[in-house]
Amino acid sequence: MVEAAHRVLLVEDDRFVGPVLQRALEGTAAVMLVTSLGEARRALAHARRDLVILDEQLGDGSGIALAEQLRRESRPPRITLITAFGSPDLLTRARLANVDYLEKLSGRNAEESFVRVLQKDIERALIEAESIDEHYHRTATRLADERALTEAERDVLCQIAALIPLEEIAERREVSARTVSNQLQSIYDKLAGC
Repeated sequence: MVEAAHRVLLVEDDRFVGPVLQRALEGTAAVMLVTSLGEARRALAHARRDLVILDEQLGDGSGIALAEQLRRESRPPRITLITAFGSPDLLTRARLANVDYLEKLSGRNAEESFVRVLQKDIERALIEAESIDEHYHRTATRLADERALTEAERDVLCQIAALIPLEEIAERREVSARTVSNQLQSIYDKLAGC
């Protein structure tokens, strides 16, 4: 199986805070910074993320609304909602959506504490993602062994089992999406008797 870098999507429209958080967190995981909900939706449609750090007040809408939408997915990422404008109502919505909630504070010590908390969130997200991926990988490997799949088919099956989009699998394997689709059809044919 191809190992993927752990991915974090940081959705923050503040021109100072976003890049500062991105630099501070990059040693922990691969961090992609976007500045709007629209960009966040496009990034999430393109590739799965282990953690989404989401500002509440964005120029094109509310971070909690996207968080609630993401939590309804079959395998949602871990989500941390960050805000400089906390309220009891927002905290309640975040808890009901099973979303971590963190208020931005000012001052050097507060910023360092904020980054440490986000780094812990990344660590927790990575542990959760690894245990789920290990389960999918073991299941896919067992099926591959039982059905005499080629090494390429095994790799595709493991990535499909980990819910990696077809286009991303093709990119990782440095082949066309059509090649991956053909390998997937061969896998389906071989597993048809399961």
